[in-house]
Amino acid sequence: MNNEILIDKVGTYGVKKCSKCGIEFPNIKEYFYQTTGIKDGLRTDCKRCQDTQKLRKRYFI
Repeated sequence: MNNEILIDKVGTYGVKKCSKCGIEFPNIKEYFYQTTGIKDGLRTDCKRCQDTQKLRKRYFI
């Protein structure tokens, strides 16, 4: 992704830190899955961490 586009998204939507990896991403659906029960409507862990967890459960448990 182009850095200028990313900076624009951060300026518009703010950032959210993933609860698992600790990396900050723009607070949008492109980086976090939607959920209910959380104020902003997005999960606390990023898509990358969530997808990794799903793969681990599928192949190692």
